[in-house]
Amino acid sequence: MRSGDVFMASPLRPPPSGVASNFDDAGFLALPVVVIASVCLPLVFICAFARVYARVLAKKWTIQDYFFCFNLVVGVTFIVYLIPLTIAKPYGKHVWDIDSRGLTKSWLLRFLTLSVFTGPVLWLSKAMVIVHLSHVFKSVRWFKNSGYIFIPVTGLMYALYTCTVSIACAPKPDSDADSYINGFREKSCSASGGPNISVGIVMALVNALVDFYLLIATFVLSPSMNVTVKERRVIYLMHFIGIIASICSVIGLVYRIKTYVHNDLTGHQIPITTALVLEVSISLMIPCMSSFYAIYRHFTYVELNERVTIGASSTRYNSTLSHYKTPSKQPSRDNSHVSTPLPPEEPKKIWRKTHMSVEELPFRKASVDFYRKSPLAFRNSRDSRMKALPPTPLPLASRNNSVADGMPNVPKTPKSPKTPKTPKTPNSIRNPTQNIYYRAVTKMSVFRSGSKALITGGASGIGLAVAQSCLKHGMRVSIVDFNQETLDLARSSLEGEVECLQADVSQEKEWEGVKKKVGDVDFLMLNAGVMARGTWGDAEYFQKILSTNLFGVINGLNAYVPSFQARSGDSPAAIVITGSKQGITNPPGNAAYNASKSAVKTLAEHLSWDFRDNKSVSVHLLVPGWTFTGLSGNVPGTPKEKPAGAWSPEQVASYMEQKIADDKFYIICPDNDVSEETDKKRMLWTAGDIVNERPPLTRWRDEYKKEAEEWMAKQKVTLKPTHVAHEPQNIRIHLAEQLDAFHGIFEREILRCGHDDSTVKDKLLGDGQLHVAGARREVEHKDIEASPLDFVEELLQGFHHHETAPCYWGGLRDQIAHGHAL
Repeated sequence: MRSGDVFMASPLRPPPSGVASNFDDAGFLALPVVVIASVCLPLVFICAFARVYARVLAKKWTIQDYFFCFNLVVGVTFIVYLIPLTIAKPYGKHVWDIDSRGLTKSWLLRFLTLSVFTGPVLWLSKAMVIVHLSHVFKSVRWFKNSGYIFIPVTGLMYALYTCTVSIACAPKPDSDADSYINGFREKSCSASGGPNISVGIVMALVNALVDFYLLIATFVLSPSMNVTVKERRVIYLMHFIGIIASICSVIGLVYRIKTYVHNDLTGHQIPITTALVLEVSISLMIPCMSSFYAIYRHFTYVELNERVTIGASSTRYNSTLSHYKTPSKQPSRDNSHVSTPLPPEEPKKIWRKTHMSVEELPFRKASVDFYRKSPLAFRNSRDSRMKALPPTPLPLASRNNSVADGMPNVPKTPKSPKTPKTPKTPNSIRNPTQNIYYRAVTKMSVFRSGSKALITGGASGIGLAVAQSCLKHGMRVSIVDFNQETLDLARSSLEGEVECLQADVSQEKEWEGVKKKVGDVDFLMLNAGVMARGTWGDAEYFQKILSTNLFGVINGLNAYVPSFQARSGDSPAAIVITGSKQGITNPPGNAAYNASKSAVKTLAEHLSWDFRDNKSVSVHLLVPGWTFTGLSGNVPGTPKEKPAGAWSPEQVASYMEQKIADDKFYIICPDNDVSEETDKKRMLWTAGDIVNERPPLTRWRDEYKKEAEEWMAKQKVTLKPTHVAHEPQNIRIHLAEQLDAFHGIFEREILRCGHDDSTVKDKLLGDGQLHVAGARREVEHKDIEASPLDFVEELLQGFHHHETAPCYWGGLRDQIAHGHAL
């Protein structure tokens, strides 16, 4: 460098003490920006192509897709804009190595433009990631709420940085090159304590904190997602990319702090720009990760419909009554059970187009999964992949002293296959001394292994009890509830294939999210409800109750009824809507609640009519009695004793299963305080108000109370017995129909032992009913190898409270042992 040139040279900013400016051989520092941008751009294009192609295959575009496309254009333009700016001189040098004589207006304008648009580009990138993760974890309310907070907060922070750069580094006093240089040399723009660098540090800090929050939140929430192994690999890839993005944000923060210390705005801008390119690229890649898996599934998963069988099912375990025989070898006499090919004009029901998980395919259960739970199980069987046909019950041969021998209409069946054998235990079905008979039921049940259930209001009370029962049957259960706390309690207490979703059923848009997340179901229970107190003039009281109790049901029906109407095949399905006796008898005191439940009753009745010709879909109105739930004072998670007059939620769930098996639309549950007979009399009197032209609600009017009581006392209501429904996939002990006879024997034994006092007798007999309903519920869950004697002993543990209990207990044991009772 000539001495004259040195004298004339003017650095953009003075060098720090001990450092000399080097205008000729300062070195090129911007190479990392060019390399990273060259690598990231192809990856971004590949990911964007995958997302767009996946949307084309699905033939469905959402607002998120359009937002992604907009971000793609902005992000790619930003990265492309950086490449020529980085290559052009004097970029890529320390600020004291830049000779102000070589600066042009165009370069200064491009550098200022880059600084101004850094804020908006970063905000769009951050918003894209937050929106995508909020969609992935949309059932987690706190995460969605945090996303709603972070988007405007980060937007304000980035907007502040943009405004600061625009004002602090603006050209002064004109718009020529010297004015741009003067603006850059201003203390507010490039000095260590200037507002530009200070606000940049705050922006980088907020950016890093948000990145780490999103990373930690996804690590916490990912284990709760119900995804397959391959889908989880995609999640791990997203975690890895998120870690890189967080590291980039930390690098940007560190070098902005160094800029503040060393007063080198352009030199430290190189690593900041490199980190910025990586962050923008990663924000465009993360929303595309799941698209690769969607495309993979599209081309690798076989198109399966409900009538396709993978391989030939083994006939080794077929009973003589099985309808699922190979047509070529054993033609069925009943043509209704023979699979027929789909007509050409009927569109196929393609599973892989609507289900996001391989676990949801109808072929998910191998045959050994069923037989492992059966007493006919092979203990060393190897799993084989075959279609999970509904298991056919195996009627066993008549045994000595079997009640089946005395039934004239029961055909003789050959003995069951000798293999596979069950252990010959004292309580085993292979023990010929057991006085048990079995009933073969060919009707399939919606409560079967592998079927799918969706229950609203399922985090507590009746909904939780039904969910527990479904899981015991091997069903896949999705629970929807508004209360995140009770959802967490339910998730910790339930065992099995269960998914908990937080949603407000009164919002139609949230039902769209539930439908996308859960997919089609076999069992839909619309059970969500709220109770509130209010009066006329209180609009919030009416709005709150009707939104949840009525429109929660309407929204659920609108979301799922079309899929039930489109079902093909004979696989049973059911829709259960929870009503209330207050919607039938309409007691005064809570007009909004009564109106909501009355409207729900009308909807259920109309829906049942619409499905009258669909034999595979049943509709039911569940009307609980006094049940110990959250609406009646039982707060989930708190130990509180159930009132004696109330039923437990488990009792209601079991009673509901019985009635569904009996194909009853109205499931009117009694309780321990009000009998079924009293319920029916009250409903008859309520209907009489209209028929007899009485005023409404006469049961509660003083002038009609006496008449109502006398009328109900005189009425005779016929009560039909409730039979226990035995499921086809499990052969159950047939004890329920013997309980009435057992009740009579028990009463005789009590009288024989000296309990002639009516009070004592009623106490021992459980008010004359022997808790028959409870016994039947127990029957449903007893194992096949339980002996009747042990079973009865278990049922009668509560009667061992009298000093003469051994007297009648011994008599009962003798009669049971000799086959007189059962």
